[in-house]
Amino acid sequence: MLSFIYYTLLFLYITLTLIYITLISIYFIVKIKKYTVFLMKIMIELYIKEYLIIKGYAPKPSTLIKMGIGQDMAYKLMKNKVKNLSLNTLTLLCANLDCTPNDVLNFKPSGLAIPNHSALFRIAKQLHTISPIDYVKALKPEDIAMAVDFLKNIANKEG
Repeated sequence: MLSFIYYTLLFLYITLTLIYITLISIYFIVKIKKYTVFLMKIMIELYIKEYLIIKGYAPKPSTLIKMGIGQDMAYKLMKNKVKNLSLNTLTLLCANLDCTPNDVLNFKPSGLAIPNHSALFRIAKQLHTISPIDYVKALKPEDIAMAVDFLKNIANKEG
């Protein structure tokens, strides 16, 4: 009887030790994954919304849907939430916007050490280069009418 209790306690001890080791392993795996995610920040982002404006299109998901891009992808593209972009989608974008992939991709260094002479810096864009005129060109006639009314209201308040 005593040996049965001894072996039962030994079994429990070994089981608890294995559970403890497993929990510690999971903790370190999570730590490593967090570190890896930190190192692998997305550094190439899409420049779709800005490029649509430059080309005179309304920066809306419906514009992309009309180009043949799926609804989910169109919304992700407009919110810059795309993690993976298929070559088919990139081809559709470039064909419809009459551009190259370099025109719609933007390199934004963050996290990893990239040599200054890297070719990736050639696709880095200055996002503030879009002029107000480009924004106005992308407006629909009814939006322009609203903007004119808004400006008249401002002028009347100041005058």
